Amino acid sequence: MSRRGQTSRGGSQGDIPLLSFRQITSKSSQAHAKNILEALKQKEIHLPNAINWDWLGKVGMEEELTPYLVKECNMGDSTIICDGWLQLFKIQELIFAELCWEFFATISFRGGSEYYSPNVISFSLGGELPQCSMAEFAWRIGIYDQSAMLNEDFETFLENCHKDLPEEVVASTWWNTIANRVYIPSSAQEGHIRSPIHRLIHRFIASTINIRKDDDKVPTLDIFYLWSIITPDVFLQPSLLYSQISCGWGC
Repeated sequence: MSRRGQTSRGGSQGDIPLLSFRQITSKSSQAHAKNILEALKQKEIHLPNAINWDWLGKVGMEEELTPYLVKECNMGDSTIICDGWLQLFKIQELIFAELCWEFFATISFRGGSEYYSPNVISFSLGGELPQCSMAEFAWRIGIYDQSAMLNEDFETFLENCHKDLPEEVVASTWWNTIANRVYIPSSAQEGHIRSPIHRLIHRFIASTINIRKDDDKVPTLDIFYLWSIITPDVFLQPSLLYSQISCGWGC
């Protein structure tokens, strides 16, 4: 088990039954999972410090963050509350290396836009091999509330969420609206962002979904996430996170 704010090295952990992947009946899939596992064990497990939401509330910054992290989407006769970013940034659970290795070595995301197809996402966890839809996975990890999923307009809502910057938005041009320097992906830094709230939002992005030790860098993917959060009426598309998760920490 690892605590937040610490870095640990993987390596040999002895004979752990969960990591033998006996529940995977396909020999080729089992061998593939074991290859990814060995690569994962060589990586550092770096966990960022937990976000202190109590402190943010006391100094009034949580109130300033709320309009960015909790948005309403009007869908005709119904309204969907999109608080996916807030829920994502508030995930602060204990991390068990063995379960992380098992999960990331086996997760598969089929892709596409079939949000309710029951076998789009599959993985091994605790020796089990569950399969689920994108919508269910989003609910299970707390990105969207189950009541939102059951809304008859939820699939339409997801289809209208952005998966990339729209054609009319150029990353370097948009960066100039929030920062003091010309955008160069290899050298752009969080400190160039003018607004303290926008800098804080970037720190959330860098230290959660894009876990990096050097949180100050602002690569192109960070620009998209920043734009998604800062821009009104733009909402979190879960499939983007699934694609990142299924990369298995870069393996």
